[in-house]
Amino acid sequence: GEAEEALVGNIAQISFIETIIVVILSISVLFLTRFSYRKIVMLNINEDLASTENINVNMHNLLYLLCIAVAISLSVYLVGGLITVALFAVPAAVAKNISRNLSEYKSIAIMVGIFSAILGIFIARFWNWPIGPIIILVNVILFLTSIFFKKHRI
Repeated sequence: GEAEEALVGNIAQISFIETIIVVILSISVLFLTRFSYRKIVMLNINEDLASTENINVNMHNLLYLLCIAVAISLSVYLVGGLITVALFAVPAAVAKNISRNLSEYKSIAIMVGIFSAILGIFIARFWNWPIGPIIILVNVILFLTSIFFKKHRI
């Protein structure tokens, strides 16, 4: 029912117009994030240092929070709250477990998120299972695998 759809959503019922709006907003968020990435990283490391580098701290903090809010709002609307957490938090946790620096962390988190979504959709379609829970399951398996690699890192 409605409660289940609020948690795991139903990505298969998204209209073409909704898809276009989501793509436009997503590209906007991506562009804004890429435009101010170094400044946002500096803010997250040390706001005082960012101020000395003539970075408008308030504006970039607002921009950062706005990008996060739009990304999460779109995700909750499209796929539900539970899968949103799975697609934001779990890839980041996997990346934290296996990355060695910030650049690897960012790339691995993006790849894990994309991979888990595509694999989850493929498995769900192949076996005719609900998409949301399968994507979450794929994320959990990737996370558990990353713990193994973290413990056995050379």
